Amino acid sequence: MKNLKINTKISDIKYDDNKINIYFFWGDGCPYCDVELEFFESLDEKYYDLFTLNSFEVWYNQGNAKLLSDLANKMEQDVNVVPYTIVGDYSFIGFEKGYETAILDIIKKHHENSYDIYFDK
Repeated sequence: MKNLKINTKISDIKYDDNKINIYFFWGDGCPYCDVELEFFESLDEKYYDLFTLNSFEVWYNQGNAKLLSDLANKMEQDVNVVPYTIVGDYSFIGFEKGYETAILDIIKKHHENSYDIYFDK
């Protein structure tokens, strides 16, 4: 997938009026994180131009763990598990099958001029 970044750097994050930024926080070795990553990789190519997946490993990277904490606080959530995913002004703690439909709906409906938790501070 062309916009899948397994280890995004904060300096790599960009805002695009025609794409929604997804912030995906994961742990190396987390089976639920692997399932969610497979979901993003399985999306039909027609959706690739609607979002950018920014991916941050948090178990072994303290800077990424702090970013998760900071963004979760902005979402008014106390998050201590992964995966944790922010899509526009929605967030998902953990990953369940029902989340696939919800995330895809958000991508399709809110990709233009979307709210961005990182840039809309």
